[in-house]
Amino acid sequence: MTIGLRRLASNAAANVANGAASAGFQLCMTGLMARTGQARDLAVWSLAASLASLAPLLGCNLSTAVARRLAGVGGIERRPDAVMAAASSLSRRLALIGGGVGLSMAVAVPFVYPRIVEPHPIAAAATVLFFFVGSSWVVSAQAAQGWLLDRHRNWPYAGAGLAGRTLALVLALVALLAGLPAWAMVFAASAALWLAMPMLRRAVPMPTRHVEPAALAAEGRALFGIALGFAIWAAVSAAIQGATVPLVAWLAPHQAAPFFLAFTLVTVVVGAVMAAANALVAPIAGLLARGDRGGANRVAIRACVITWSGFNFTMVMLYLLLAPLLHAWTGAAHVDATQVRPYLAWLALQHGIRSTAIVPSIVLATGAEPATMLRSALPEALVAVLVGLPLGLHYGPIGLLAGLVAAAATGSIAVGWISSHHVLDRPSRSAVASLPRLVAALATVTALGWAGAAWWGTMR
Repeated sequence: MTIGLRRLASNAAANVANGAASAGFQLCMTGLMARTGQARDLAVWSLAASLASLAPLLGCNLSTAVARRLAGVGGIERRPDAVMAAASSLSRRLALIGGGVGLSMAVAVPFVYPRIVEPHPIAAAATVLFFFVGSSWVVSAQAAQGWLLDRHRNWPYAGAGLAGRTLALVLALVALLAGLPAWAMVFAASAALWLAMPMLRRAVPMPTRHVEPAALAAEGRALFGIALGFAIWAAVSAAIQGATVPLVAWLAPHQAAPFFLAFTLVTVVVGAVMAAANALVAPIAGLLARGDRGGANRVAIRACVITWSGFNFTMVMLYLLLAPLLHAWTGAAHVDATQVRPYLAWLALQHGIRSTAIVPSIVLATGAEPATMLRSALPEALVAVLVGLPLGLHYGPIGLLAGLVAAAATGSIAVGWISSHHVLDRPSRSAVASLPRLVAALATVTALGWAGAAWWGTMR
């Protein structure tokens, strides 16, 4: 199935709208928590939201695996009914696993973060559990999202997410105005998020005819093999990114709230850029399925420049407008711009470098074998563990972020090289417009641009 420029732009707009809805929900919930009148509520919410950001990773990017199978990437015979039946079953199991993970986190939180959850550890644990389970709706939606990706119909998923999040915010606001505690606000919002699922089921036809057990088992194995590679990849990403806020809260509990605000702003921008870039999943999968690796390479190079430019331009605007933005966002909150700005600069440096690898990562997700995806994630993980953690233990949050910057640079260059040599056309030595060289050049420009701001903000 081919896709025109207009449809590609429409799908990118749908992904951006979905990312904006997710970001708006996160920003508005944070603003509501900042207005409960209790500084502890904002700290607990920052912890719950950061842990809940790991929930979508449990989906193992099954939607892309489904889109790959439906597009015929890899040359395996396509069986759409069997693909959807197997994907639906797998997504339900992953959602159940997510519930267990959320419960485990809730039990551990009072013991790992006693200074944050006191004097109401049970309420804090309930907040963590409720929001993690609420955020897991995207795991259950993976099969439907994959079907929509393959058909270049991204708006139904975006619309369902927007409706669920809007209702969640309305219920949270009602709970705040009624004087209910913070955990009740989170419970109401989390329950409303799952209302997106009935809307998706109406938009995506599930298999109605009987699927042969042999075909169902074969598709289950194929999807599981692809999803396993994504799962390991996601676990590495979670260990590096999703654990950053909890690590900072553990290293410096008094810095949890300002760091979370900076982290949220950066996450919003990253999410929007990645959402727009994810519109390339189906076109690149189609090009690779037809064997047009040169065409996929040209698309990747152009898209890489666009995503990098969009991220860094937006982050510069946020950095310059941080003080009025924080005032409008959190009102009379318990942090100010001087506390948030150093973290924002360091995170912009880290994720500005990582933005160069967004498109190469999509190339890997659409065309690489699971083992190749795992190899692409290892360099960043090793540097984060061997450099980032020791620096964090010795120098605190800034040391941790400095180590993560080094990890981001290593990982981005590795992803660019592996995607080019294992999925796209391998560039010749004389080629100037090659993906690995482009990633290295953009990462260098990012480092030169943001390093000064990060250092100046830290040393003030």
